[in-house]
Amino acid sequence: MIRSDEPISSSKDWPGRGSSPGNGRRRGSCNSIGSWSRRGHPEGSRHVRDRSLPGTSRAGRIKGDCMNAGLACQLRRWLAPPHPTWQSRASRNRVREFLGAEELRAPGGVKINVGSASRRFGVRMLNLDLNPAEEVDVLGDLLRLPLRHGSVDTLVCTGVLEHVSDPHRAVAEMYRVLKFGGRVLVETPFMQTVHASPDDYSRWTPSGLRQLLKDFTILECRVVAGPASALAWQFQATMAMLFSFGSELLYRVGLRVFGWLAVPLSWFDVALERHPMAWHAASGYAVVAIKNAEDRRRG
Repeated sequence: MIRSDEPISSSKDWPGRGSSPGNGRRRGSCNSIGSWSRRGHPEGSRHVRDRSLPGTSRAGRIKGDCMNAGLACQLRRWLAPPHPTWQSRASRNRVREFLGAEELRAPGGVKINVGSASRRFGVRMLNLDLNPAEEVDVLGDLLRLPLRHGSVDTLVCTGVLEHVSDPHRAVAEMYRVLKFGGRVLVETPFMQTVHASPDDYSRWTPSGLRQLLKDFTILECRVVAGPASALAWQFQATMAMLFSFGSELLYRVGLRVFGWLAVPLSWFDVALERHPMAWHAASGYAVVAIKNAEDRRRG
């Protein structure tokens, strides 16, 4: 973890597994990007994925709680239903393919995954999150990124903006820290149930995403989770409510039971994810955008 008094330099100084003794992470020594700080965070700005609600993540949700626990916790982990979203191999690999293209475009460039939680896409990428976690390198708030103007080549922001109280400000911060010509990959849900982390504020259509990212030039907007996944989300929650008889405990049990039963529904996205009309009822979208080098009035 990078401390508040440890500025970070270029990608050569990035944390990486096996790069040094002790905790296995190198420390930055220069300040070409800016000093990272643990600032106070406004209420509602947290953007870490929820690890407590059933159906939001099968592995990451429970891993931290079960590392040193016994059989009961392991059983809870094994019984947790899979995520309701089905994705093709192309969709599952979209982030790594994006990063591969970015490495060719800007070799050794500064790449940051904002709101990363514990997910790491590669050792050559910094993980930034509001809360400490196993794979988080830097503590920082998406509403006040501790980065200098125009210091980052590539940003990844997946499943985060819906949990931010002011997504327009968050996008403005991403625009600010990107270099001209820098690119960002943003993924957001559309037809998914509320999954607080600690809050869930927003959903966007493709037109809404274009409006949200209006200061960028949109290169691509695509479906990354299709209509069948949206149906699986709704089936899981609706059936859990129907058989809970008003009991929150029974509802949570039902989420686990019907989470497993919803899995076959999501498989219909094998055919529907690439359907030309899938965007009408998709579970989620992804946008690739560029900070236009011709617009130098901002940033």
